Amino acid sequence: PASFGHSRTIGPKGREIDISRQSEPMIKSVASAVIAAIAVSSCGAGSSSACTELREPADPASFLHVLDPGAAVFLTDPPTSGPHVSGALPTGVLDNAIDPAIQVSILESGSALVQYDPALPDDQISLVISLAGPDVVVAPAANLPAAVVATAWTWKLSCSSPDLPALARFVDERRSAAPGSD
Repeated sequence: PASFGHSRTIGPKGREIDISRQSEPMIKSVASAVIAAIAVSSCGAGSSSACTELREPADPASFLHVLDPGAAVFLTDPPTSGPHVSGALPTGVLDNAIDPAIQVSILESGSALVQYDPALPDDQISLVISLAGPDVVVAPAANLPAAVVATAWTWKLSCSSPDLPALARFVDERRSAAPGSD
């Protein structure tokens, strides 16, 4: 586990590094490089899309099963955790938007959900739909914070346009980190 003390951090190969001896310009330079690497790694190579990945805190109401999905309240939109429904879950490519309580059930089961703005051009929608699979549900959704939003349990990737490498990487890395269906 990394130590986040004032003067020490964990470096490559898990070695502790005393950063109190580093000069301020060096620290600023390294910090800038790390921030740039994170920003670049969140987007596909050669893509004009900007993607932002965010880890959200688990909603304290995640243990709640609701009978009326429309009555549930969520901390984020689209949600990455929270109250949810029990029962069979949708799979594959859907033609209609998914209720947030069902979205959370999909994520809790260890699947990922990729939602897109239905106003995207057909060729871009086809790209997003190509991500669908046994553990990846794809659906349209109005009023998203970005053109394409992928969610997994407590994780969200928002992209200004379909960025298949970034979306596929997110789905592969994040989808199975869920507590499992209950």
